[in-house]
Amino acid sequence: MQALLNRASHLKVLWQEESPARRGHPPGVPVSDLGEAGERVLPVLREAAKQARCQRHMTLHEAHRCLVCPGAASGAAEALVKTLSEVIGRRPVFYAPGTGIASFDEAWLVQCHATQSAGDVDSLALLVGRRVAAPLRRPFLDLLRSL
Repeated sequence: MQALLNRASHLKVLWQEESPARRGHPPGVPVSDLGEAGERVLPVLREAAKQARCQRHMTLHEAHRCLVCPGAASGAAEALVKTLSEVIGRRPVFYAPGTGIASFDEAWLVQCHATQSAGDVDSLALLVGRRVAAPLRRPFLDLLRSL
């Protein structure tokens, strides 16, 4: 009985240690696991997130309307980052540029972009359908396509 109590107290101590999952977001994914798309898209998203931190957020529909402007493709990553909290319903997690681990939100965006670039409609529907509300899917996919 004493051995069980010691083991239970040891597990309690392990659980109380600070971990990414304990702080409210799942643990990260190594950037090397994201493949070629991660190496190309992730630095652009992280830099856009860094720039957008001190700027005002925009709605998804404002960002979608901005895409028709000339030169809009250069600001597509920044518009996507500014609207991501509206799309997923909570504040997204972006790590600093050069970090060797990608957050769940970063990995999700990279996978969405990779599946859209590959033309894998079924996988993209699964990825987007689980996190993005139906009325926001089309403007989100348009922003994603413009990356």
